[in-house]
Amino acid sequence: MSRRLEIGAARLPGWMARFAARHPGATAQVTADGVRLDTPDGAWAEVTAWPGIRPEPSPTGLIGWDSLADWAAGPPACAFVLIRRGGWAVGLSQGDRLVRHRTGRRYVQSRTAAGGWSQQRFARRRGNQADALVVHVAGVVEELVGQWRDDPGQGDVSSGGLALNGLVLGGLVLGGDKALASAVLAELPGAGAGPGNSRAGSSRAGSPATLMADLPRRELYDLPDPRLVVLRSALTRARSAVVTIDDPALR
Repeated sequence: MSRRLEIGAARLPGWMARFAARHPGATAQVTADGVRLDTPDGAWAEVTAWPGIRPEPSPTGLIGWDSLADWAAGPPACAFVLIRRGGWAVGLSQGDRLVRHRTGRRYVQSRTAAGGWSQQRFARRRGNQADALVVHVAGVVEELVGQWRDDPGQGDVSSGGLALNGLVLGGLVLGGDKALASAVLAELPGAGAGPGNSRAGSSRAGSPATLMADLPRRELYDLPDPRLVVLRSALTRARSAVVTIDDPALR
C-alpha cells in the first residue's frame, strides 16, 4: 500500500539518496511533473512538486539528487491566496520569506437545519456574506500586488511580469476553500465577472488577473482557517516535494 509524504526541498536530495541506497539498482526517470524511481525489488516512489515544472536531468539523462532541492522549492517568488469562511490570508514570498502579507477574519454564518422561508433568507444572507468576503480579499490581493509592482527600485513589469529584486513572480499558491479561492481570482481586475466585479472590463497588461492567470499553481485545500501561522505553513509546504511511495520493506 502506498503512502504520501511531504518533504522539504532542502531535505529531498538526502531522502532520494537514502532511498536509492536501500534499493540497489534503483532507476530514476523524469516525468511531466517530477521524478519516478523504480527498483528491482518492487519498491517505487513518485516525487512531484509544482505542476508543470519538470526537474532538469543532466546531459547524460541522469538525475542529480542535489539539483532536486531547487526544483522542489519551486519559483523563487510566489503569491499566496488562502481563504475560508472563517478567515483569509494573502501574501507574497521571496525564497523562504514572506515579504508582504495581510490576514483577517470576516464572519460568514454556518449552515442551519432550519427549513422553509427561514432557510431561504439564511441562504441569501450567507451568500451575500460570502460574496462580500470574496470582494474584500480580491481587493487585498490587488493592493499587495500593486505595492510590489509600484515599489520604486524594486517593481519592474517591463518584461510583462512582476519582479521584486530581480525575481519575477513565478508561482501562485491557493488554499482553504476551493470555490472561494477561485471566486477571488475571478474578482480580480482584468478577470471575468465575479460576485461584484464591476471592473471586469478593465483588463490591462500588468493587472493582477493577467499576472496570475498562467502562473504554475500549488493547491492546498486541506488548510484550516487562514491565519499568519497558516500562511507560513503554506509557504513551507509550497517549498516541499510530495512523495508517494510503496516500499515492501516498510509494510
